[in-house]
Amino acid sequence: MQFFLTFLSLALAFRTASAAAVSSRALPGFVQTNGTRFSLDGQKYTVVGANAYWISLAGLSNKDLDKSFSDIASMGATSVRVWGHNEMSEQYIYPAGIVYQIWSGNKAKVNYGENGLGYFDRVIASARKHNLRLIVALTSNYNQDYITGGINTYIKQVLGRDEFHEVFFTNSEIKSAYKSYVTAVVERYKEEATILSWELGHHLKCSVSWHPYNPKCSTEAITSWIQEMSSHIKTIDPNHLVAVGDEGFYNREGNSRWIYNGRDGIDFEANIALKSIDYGTFAYRPESYELRNTEEPLQWIEEHGKSQARAGKPVVLADIGLEIRESWLDKVVSSGIAGTLYWQAGSDGISLNMPFWFHGDSISTASTAYVNLRKHAEALKKQ
Repeated sequence: MQFFLTFLSLALAFRTASAAAVSSRALPGFVQTNGTRFSLDGQKYTVVGANAYWISLAGLSNKDLDKSFSDIASMGATSVRVWGHNEMSEQYIYPAGIVYQIWSGNKAKVNYGENGLGYFDRVIASARKHNLRLIVALTSNYNQDYITGGINTYIKQVLGRDEFHEVFFTNSEIKSAYKSYVTAVVERYKEEATILSWELGHHLKCSVSWHPYNPKCSTEAITSWIQEMSSHIKTIDPNHLVAVGDEGFYNREGNSRWIYNGRDGIDFEANIALKSIDYGTFAYRPESYELRNTEEPLQWIEEHGKSQARAGKPVVLADIGLEIRESWLDKVVSSGIAGTLYWQAGSDGISLNMPFWFHGDSISTASTAYVNLRKHAEALKKQ
């Protein structure tokens, strides 16, 4: 009996030590998870703030970078979601444009210059100055008028033609190209505590509005890709959190609604269960998601709160906008959702060095929505 108790004690001690090793894998000063919440050096950290993809692409002066981040910080933000990518064919690069990966035919090279990752260094420095941490998306489901890169760039450059988006997740050459870029970026910033997390991509899925939908789109293929890429990042960088960056679509048998039945290749619950994924993300676009009556939009939030509890990991509403109602923000808090990022921040009176369209696609600091978001940030921090 004594031998058994001694063995059990040693086993429990080993298990505890192993768990402690996992929870303290990052260097001090890096945001981590603690159950369904985030933490920073043993204290609660609330992920609340804004999307601002244009900040890392618009070639801003240091003065305008500081103003942009200052405006975001003024609403009580702790975190900002930005693009850590812009993969462009050399024929579409315009003067003063920021491009992080330059494609020539089916070959790509990382741009470390002042109009590439050298600029991203300045973005990080300005965010740090304003006590903000960055959630960095490593690609996007969308290519915007050859101004920003994304999945289509990889597909067209590697294959030499347009294709269903599913090939991004299954073609070995495309996967290798994406992994090569991710490796370069993650290696460069793996000890930068201003970065909160890496996101594999913005709104990753098989479909895109301007391209035919592939009926063969597979949730299994995308989940396998997520596991491969997130595990790869973890082997390089033990300090930063990793998330998918998806819209939180479910894959539930017997549900006819497309946001619940896996049609777009996303299985939120399978993806957040992966060991190499630290927290979940979802978006809130009631009209786009055909959440039409009063209750359905609120149910979408509640469902992700329940998923958070089941997974035992934080879930962040990573994209809410442009219309924002107080009742929606209240539901985020009551559902226990770990964080909120609105779409998206804007900043008046700055000089954009490229044809960016964020004006009109942003929430004014003088708006009622902005006032409500400030209150919401306070409520989340009190959770």
